Amino acid sequence: MDRYKLKVIKHEDKSEGVYLNSKLIGQVMRFEDGYYSFMNLDGYQGSWSSYDLRVIADLLDDLNKPWDNQVKEYFNNLPPEEDEWEGVPF
Repeated sequence: MDRYKLKVIKHEDKSEGVYLNSKLIGQVMRFEDGYYSFMNLDGYQGSWSSYDLRVIADLLDDLNKPWDNQVKEYFNNLPPEEDEWEGVPF
């Protein structure tokens, strides 16, 4: 179902606008944790169907995938933790 054309365009001020069928509907912003989130425009009039939200979620998943892979790789490569309480009866 390709009813929407959703894309992210980087602007000169380095913000990243989210366009739905060539209309600016919001921004994606990368926060301190390294993941992108969607922020709709304050003045945007309209409602969001589950399909609309799924399209936005899919966009975020695509943007966040490289970072998510790095985070998973980091934690998967940590040495195993030693259980300091092993053998201590409670």
